[in-house]
Amino acid sequence: MRIEKKSIKKAWGEGYVTLVPTDDEDLWHIYNLIQKGDHIRMKTKRKIVDDTNVTGLKKIRTRLLTLTLLIVDINYYAKEDRLCISIKGRNSKENDFLKIGQFHTF
Repeated sequence: MRIEKKSIKKAWGEGYVTLVPTDDEDLWHIYNLIQKGDHIRMKTKRKIVDDTNVTGLKKIRTRLLTLTLLIVDINYYAKEDRLCISIKGRNSKENDFLKIGQFHTF
């Protein structure tokens, strides 16, 4: 695992760490570090649907978004010969495509 950035305020126990997993075992350690109630920020691709009122056609495009989630649930499991972390959370920072409070799963 590689640590890219970190800033921890020891007096309050708050801060952030930017981690980059380098192998499957690192996911196990990340799974044990984060917990419900934490905020997590990550980049993801989402399909955005644009409706046209005139013709009724839908235009679907893929956008790269940075989401900040308040973690609601975390699961760790093996999927197709690799290890995975599934994170479910509420959007805690609004952007152009998502409102605050919407649920998302990674």
